[in-house]
Amino acid sequence: MAYKESNSAFLSWEGTISRKDYAINMLIAVVSLIALYFTNFSVLVPQKFLYDIIVFLVQFLQFILVISILSLVYRRIEDFSRRFTIKIQRIFKYLFYILCLFPIIYIYVLNYLLNIIPIITVILNISSLIAGFLGILFSIIVGFIKSE
Repeated sequence: MAYKESNSAFLSWEGTISRKDYAINMLIAVVSLIALYFTNFSVLVPQKFLYDIIVFLVQFLQFILVISILSLVYRRIEDFSRRFTIKIQRIFKYLFYILCLFPIIYIYVLNYLLNIIPIITVILNISSLIAGFLGILFSIIVGFIKSE
């Protein structure tokens, strides 16, 4: 597939995505993520060993859905930023890295590694919370920007 070709795959980082496909795929991913979060698996599997396996698999599926959402936002940025200059395209990508990618990397990786230094953890918790909130707003706004 060519780099600028449009596709609607969930886990693809290359190509672009239209507004309609972005909205549909984002809705599917977010609803699935919320449904997995609110499902009580202890009722479904009463045995402790099977429950632990199910929880691990569900957390892995939640991680895959988060990566899918990130790929959707990235491809949407690729779609509408083609009409701008290279400098503005870089600004949009830096916004993606700071507002969308940093909170996810911090939550899944750095939070566990930097837990021994309390002051850095507090500062990074606050900054990732603010960046995460702004990243959600950014991903909503990205869905409304028209492309070529």
